[in-house]
Amino acid sequence: GTITDTVNKLLWAKSGVKEKRVNFKDAKKHAASATIGEISGWRLPTLPELATLLGNQRVLNASGKKAWVKSEFDDGRGQHYWTTTKCTEVSYIEDRYQKKICQEGESAVWLIHFNVGAIFWQFLNKPLFHIWLVKSL
Repeated sequence: GTITDTVNKLLWAKSGVKEKRVNFKDAKKHAASATIGEISGWRLPTLPELATLLGNQRVLNASGKKAWVKSEFDDGRGQHYWTTTKCTEVSYIEDRYQKKICQEGESAVWLIHFNVGAIFWQFLNKPLFHIWLVKSL
């Protein structure tokens, strides 16, 4: 299913793709070829876009499990998700826990971990993270 964000003019997949862990290149390929129902044209979100799904506290989400994702979304217990925001675009962030600096340039991007409600950076080639699909309206 999908959820429409009329404020930010985005269409979200209701659930992240949790069953596969991929590197950034494969995550982008998966997003580009994905369909939900009859809907195609998906992509990976930017850090500001994915951050709109981050809740203010751990709550029961649509899966019936607790995570820092907004309650209408399904993320199970919370996973790490890729964004397309590279460290060249944003080199410093401050989340609920601490200030974070990424000096890895084009070789790293930011991601959000909904289990702990935190933002991290990671190298593009690490096949460890999940995909959340979004589409501009």
